Amino acid sequence: MNKHIITPLFLLTILCTGFAAEPNWRVIQQPGPEQSPTVIGFTVQDFGAKGDGATDDTTAFQQALDAMAALGGGVVYAPTGRYALRNTLTIPRGVTLCGDWKNPTQNPEIGGTILKVLTGKGKEDGPAFISMKASAGLKNIALWHPEQNASKIVPYPYAVEQIPDSQWNSISHNVTLENITLVNAYQGFKAGPENNCLHYLHHVYGTPLKTGIFIHHCTDIGRIENLHFSPDFWIQSGLSNAPKFVNKLRNWLQENGTALHIIRSDWEYSSFIQIDGYKTGLYVTKGEFYGGNAQFYALDITDCDTAFHIEQANSIGYAFANSQFKGNRFGILTGETYGGPILMHDCVVSGGEKAILFQGRGRIGLQHCTLEKGDISVEGGTLSLVDSDLTDNKSTIRLEHGCVAATLIGNRFAGGKPRIKQSGKNENIIIDHSPMEFAKLQELKRSPKRGQKPAKNDLFVVTAATDGSSDATTAIQTALDKAGKNGGGIVYLPAGYYMLKGHLTVPVGVELRGSHEVPFHNMAKGTTLLPYAGKDDANGTPTVTLLEKSGIRGLAFYYPEQAWPDFTPYPFTIQGKGADIYVIHVSGVNMYQFVDFKTHRCDRHFVDYLAGCPLRTGIQVGGGSENGVVANVQFNPHYWMRTTFDDELQKELKYDEGIKFNSIWLFQKHNLDALWFGDCVDQLQFENFVFGSKFGLFFDTENGRSSQGGMVLGHGTDGSRVSLYVKAATGKPLSLINSKLVAMDHMESKNESHNTTDKKYIWIGKDVNAEVHMFNTMMWGDPDDCALIENGRLVMQLAAYLQHGNGYIVENGGLDMINNHMQQPGNHLSFDTLSQPVRLIGCSMAEGLEINNEVKPEKCWISDDGMVELLGVAANNDVRSGR
Repeated sequence: MNKHIITPLFLLTILCTGFAAEPNWRVIQQPGPEQSPTVIGFTVQDFGAKGDGATDDTTAFQQALDAMAALGGGVVYAPTGRYALRNTLTIPRGVTLCGDWKNPTQNPEIGGTILKVLTGKGKEDGPAFISMKASAGLKNIALWHPEQNASKIVPYPYAVEQIPDSQWNSISHNVTLENITLVNAYQGFKAGPENNCLHYLHHVYGTPLKTGIFIHHCTDIGRIENLHFSPDFWIQSGLSNAPKFVNKLRNWLQENGTALHIIRSDWEYSSFIQIDGYKTGLYVTKGEFYGGNAQFYALDITDCDTAFHIEQANSIGYAFANSQFKGNRFGILTGETYGGPILMHDCVVSGGEKAILFQGRGRIGLQHCTLEKGDISVEGGTLSLVDSDLTDNKSTIRLEHGCVAATLIGNRFAGGKPRIKQSGKNENIIIDHSPMEFAKLQELKRSPKRGQKPAKNDLFVVTAATDGSSDATTAIQTALDKAGKNGGGIVYLPAGYYMLKGHLTVPVGVELRGSHEVPFHNMAKGTTLLPYAGKDDANGTPTVTLLEKSGIRGLAFYYPEQAWPDFTPYPFTIQGKGADIYVIHVSGVNMYQFVDFKTHRCDRHFVDYLAGCPLRTGIQVGGGSENGVVANVQFNPHYWMRTTFDDELQKELKYDEGIKFNSIWLFQKHNLDALWFGDCVDQLQFENFVFGSKFGLFFDTENGRSSQGGMVLGHGTDGSRVSLYVKAATGKPLSLINSKLVAMDHMESKNESHNTTDKKYIWIGKDVNAEVHMFNTMMWGDPDDCALIENGRLVMQLAAYLQHGNGYIVENGGLDMINNHMQQPGNHLSFDTLSQPVRLIGCSMAEGLEINNEVKPEKCWISDDGMVELLGVAANNDVRSGR
């Protein structure tokens, strides 16, 4: 048994409770193909919980959670049972409460670990039942309000809330809900209005009544993935108070319920969401400062009074791909003050009253969409409808007096006859329904498959100094070798600092695991490895080498001798050396080079929630690797900035936070390749984010070969010199969906040495011999150029630009701008001679299109040599969107 330093808080817990003093580390395995094993230290029974549905287990739960927090973090397990809880709970920093769970879409009757919520009745604004601090997790649990009556619904506080952390200006980072059933919560999950970051909701189900999810003031990427809300979950739960008169519940939800309410969220990532049976499926409003922006993929909203109601957003807007909006009254409804772009690609929209009622002064762009039922009424702002189908022979497009501009191109109507009614004359309305061919959106059927696990669940707990005072390399490697000889297993490092003077190799079928069960931020240290080897040797031996079918999970890295502003080269922190390896919930503070899947071929590699502040290379994938997944990467300087590692382990280091931030960011903008992809085949990139880099997403050549096939969904680059650099590509088109690209300098910096030149959203290089397809792209910042095209062909299909710099520079290759929206005036396109055609179709510009710094007044025009085609390019003086 590993020996731990017993902290005063933990000792006090022991004295007060009389229960287990030492954790009993062991493994539990949940059923199901996507459930990985979990290492637990305490059960709630260790502290006296009964789970009989009658005894108040609140104190036992809280003591177990606090005891685990006193050890530095880990998992508390509540086995199958019904736990009566008559007071609130707080999950401390770095602790996960985990139970047993069944997916209610496969097993409608609720079983496993059920928390009976017996507090907060009638107190809508009271404290949440469960409050979660930074890097806390709630997993494999059902929350049930047994006193709620579907025939007479009573208010309750939120079931779960992300609360401010006392450290770092009360900003809370990383709370995770995974495999959670909110059976009948009056209000489900809340983040905000206090400043918060990085919520992650993964597989959340249930019948929340008034509000399902509330998000406000989230200033770094929140993620919602696999969310399912419907009245059926409570109705079919099999629990004692399940609704008997189901129509009463359905009617109440249709009159009162909001499934997802977002006010301000900067870059909300959302995918594979199903909502039905509410008054409002997705509701977006404006807060005290300004609205938010987000991207959605596979959002299906059905049988709601209004599927999507947006009153305000910021100038960046909202993007939707492969989604459905089916409202009993409205499919899409915008407010009268709405400003901002909405991008919708391959979406289905219908409404009993209207499919779309668009008001305000923003812009809605639809491409390759299907309008199944109801009219499109534009009472304000701008409409762009391209390559879409109106399948109901009664559906009409109504362009009212307030419509600023409309572009209707290449659409198809039931019966073959367009049904368009226009109120008054408007020179900015362009209609041409000649058949046209456009690029098709690539489809992803489901989110990345999970459940990576070692060959065996046998546990090997490392005994070593946890204060970073002595070298733990031998102790860890010995445990890894034992697990390897065992044919697989989990080598577990309890929370603490572990000095590494050498290198580690994880054998075949073995997992190296730390205390974090869910994604985490470095402010919650948990298990942290401190590498010393390899200083000043960028090509040296990696800190951790993963052999075939091995993995690393739930721990962090901090380099004690890495200091700013004179950054020191180190080898890669993690290197793959074989197929079927995985890196899950791993964070780093200050790695020079983080993950290498290029030196050796690593087929079917799996990366999920890799986070931190890399300096020179974030992750590189190549070597001919096939069918890999890189998902939920989160790179940001605050993984170094918002920690106390420097204070604790380098006490002599004193700094001004602003100077430190700028020195890190400046180095990254000149040196960091955040996400590098070379010779790889059918690589999936899923909802990754980078702040601060030279190249945010970089496609390069390797031994004459480059990336083939694959898909990039939901990529974001912020605060970088070049957001997307495609240096080389051949073969099938490279497809990017729902990208957010920002090229910028620090807006508050007055030091010119911090500024970066040659900033671009997109750079298509000379070695590109393929098409790059971009669907639903949102761009802002202060770019010098929007894009440089040196070869190949760039297809920008449905895009919104807040700023575009000097526009597109075409030196060679070709360009399609289809359904693009530029909110600022200025030059849009420059070229000397063209080797491939350039098409601009269905686009709008703030004060007219400028080519080579000359305004082109024609809306439809083909150059004498046939190389430039303009169709439906509108000059629109009212397309700029305010906050």
